[in-house]
Amino acid sequence: MTQTRTHALHFPKPEKTWRFLAATALCLYIIFAGALLLLSKHMLDPAHAPIGYDFSAYYEAAALARDGNAVAAYDDKQMIAAEHARFPGAETRLPWNYPPLFTLLLLPLSYLPYLGAWLVWSVLLMGGHAWLMRQLRAAQVPLLLFPGAMLNIFLGANGLLSALFIGGGVQLLRKRPHLAGLLFALACFKPHLALLIPLLLLFGREYRALTAMLAGGLVLIAATIALFGLEPWTAFLLKAIQGMTVAHTSSSDWQRVPTLFTLVQVLGGAPELAMGLHGMAGLIVAVLAAWLWRRSDDPSSRAAILAAGALIVTPYARVYDLALLVFPIASGAPASYHVGLVHAVDCPLFFMGDVAFCARADFAFRDDPARPMAARRQTVARPYPRAISGLNLLFPWQAGPEILRPQTGAHTMTDTDAALARKIAETAGTLLLTLRNSGLVAGKALGAAGDALSHEFMMAALKAARPEDAILSEEGARDSARLSASRVWIVDPLDGTREFSEGRSDFAVHVALTERGEARTGAVALPGLEVTYCTGKPVALAARASGAPRIVISRTRPPAEAETTAKAIGGTLIPMGSAGAKAMAVLRGEAEIYLHSGGQYEWDSCAPAAVAAAAGLHVSRIDGSPLIYNQADPLLPDLLICRKEFAQPVLKAVASYRP
Repeated sequence: MTQTRTHALHFPKPEKTWRFLAATALCLYIIFAGALLLLSKHMLDPAHAPIGYDFSAYYEAAALARDGNAVAAYDDKQMIAAEHARFPGAETRLPWNYPPLFTLLLLPLSYLPYLGAWLVWSVLLMGGHAWLMRQLRAAQVPLLLFPGAMLNIFLGANGLLSALFIGGGVQLLRKRPHLAGLLFALACFKPHLALLIPLLLLFGREYRALTAMLAGGLVLIAATIALFGLEPWTAFLLKAIQGMTVAHTSSSDWQRVPTLFTLVQVLGGAPELAMGLHGMAGLIVAVLAAWLWRRSDDPSSRAAILAAGALIVTPYARVYDLALLVFPIASGAPASYHVGLVHAVDCPLFFMGDVAFCARADFAFRDDPARPMAARRQTVARPYPRAISGLNLLFPWQAGPEILRPQTGAHTMTDTDAALARKIAETAGTLLLTLRNSGLVAGKALGAAGDALSHEFMMAALKAARPEDAILSEEGARDSARLSASRVWIVDPLDGTREFSEGRSDFAVHVALTERGEARTGAVALPGLEVTYCTGKPVALAARASGAPRIVISRTRPPAEAETTAKAIGGTLIPMGSAGAKAMAVLRGEAEIYLHSGGQYEWDSCAPAAVAAAAGLHVSRIDGSPLIYNQADPLLPDLLICRKEFAQPVLKAVASYRP
């Protein structure tokens, strides 16, 4: 009798599986880190963002405080200008919204070079994270490589610091309550994540830790006032109040916050409904967390309760804050009586941001179902990287909340192109102002440096964001390949170089996109006036002033037809620099007509023409013919931009001119 041999399936032991996954994750992190360093130039990653992106803002705020100007970090314009000055050509726009307590913690790092400071920051955070994992006595290596932790390292974020203060405080609560209270006080560098701590300490009758937390907080506040003065606290509180107002708006920044408050609004709920539902959920979770905290003595369980509860109670959190979920994950053993709460909390938090994003995308698609899918996809802002997504871990520079990062591939949506044009024009303007205000160069040298700096930045930004499009720049080499391209960016990095070098405000930055010779999209930044005009959000045309029509003309090359035209329509001539400044003067109601025939090129008029046409102004050549761009010879010598009621009188006057 033959025996039938059966083959049983053998699964690897859990320990081997954990080791394999941990080794795989470690290899991916090493590969990514190596690629990042190899592809980075001048401390900028391939997307032109500083290495350790979020940390660049921390370092800059600390550097301002070190130089005795801590309050400047709360002025967004000064803060962003300082960031651009430290990282020329960087795609960064990070305001400073943290209390001075965080500035105090960062201050020692400001005495190191940036790269050294970031490395010290990363090593300290990973060291603290390793200590916490050892205290938890869980799967130390896998949790050490927890994606939420590594995401913080690569982005230079502070989620691990919150986890260290909160988790460390819980671990030390029984043996060293006073030290635990100090750690809880330090956790208040993010006040919105520390809301539950006093409540849980009170309900748990941890009076010594609560007293130490309050006393430590007062000492830290006093230290910041002694070092930085009272002004930073005043500025922070004013920004915090403004932030509460922003919370009730439809800002896209808030649509990427993984909280119930944001999810309700993205799904179409009113801000009042969102706040009400979030408040009820927060109250329920706070009460439940206090009850569970009171019944538990296990530090791991308490850390899980506090971390999960903090992320639900707050209406504001970021993807890097989800590093706190390492505590529910570490303590989620079946024997834990609170496992139901843990799994009911951490799963929705991981996916709430994705649900909100999908809902937002669905609403955007419903708005115009006839549009092509590729085009509709561009209307939706990219979500944050998921805390457990391997792809986003490998490429974390692609996910940033505060700025429009370059995206590769073909783009057909005008709104998306307009947003990019505006961002590039504004950033170039900020770089120019920073250069001029530095006082390092002056006169013609300043003009030449401004042209070069703005050009290099704009070329890098456009090539990263729209690699398939052609570019024509005043400062760049002529490439005949653009003549066969359907989409060509025409830019003037610094229009009004003379005015810029003389310290005047009538200079501009032009960024425009032409499609088959037509100026479809454009942005004109006037850095000296701190304003940018864009086709994506056309401004309402200012009301016409009473009196004689005003004609803005070149201050260095006034058109020969100007005197004849002024006499024919009873107008007055106003000299002004920069084609962009003159065109926008008509838009703002400071003039009614902009007339030029003294010689121009396509980059001088393209962006101003696009913005003016989008606002409802008449735009043409001085013989009434349309402006056609991307020609073999970029010379486009004349231009008329005016209110429509003056178009025919001006064209008639110009036509009658005889030299």
